[in-house]
Amino acid sequence: MLKIGVTPYPPTPHTLGSTGRFFKVNQDPWVNVHVMVVKSGPHKGYRAVIKNVLPGQATFSKPRLEIQFLHLDPSSPFKTVIVDYDDVIESR
Repeated sequence: MLKIGVTPYPPTPHTLGSTGRFFKVNQDPWVNVHVMVVKSGPHKGYRAVIKNVLPGQATFSKPRLEIQFLHLDPSSPFKTVIVDYDDVIESR
């Protein structure tokens, strides 16, 4: 079971909207970064985009990433999986 952690960044006027809520875009600098999976078994070599960061997990590398694959798979379009931070590298 994954634990949802608290965002490690304190609210500032630049990250708060007019309603006092965080903007999704400013919540984590890793969101929408393109990555390539290098360790995660059957997904190795696939390119993806980070959609969410789950900090404070009980893993060695601590954060886990929810990624969405960029390749076309008709049986599961826009597939998302959760991987360890150490399982991906940034791609350009």
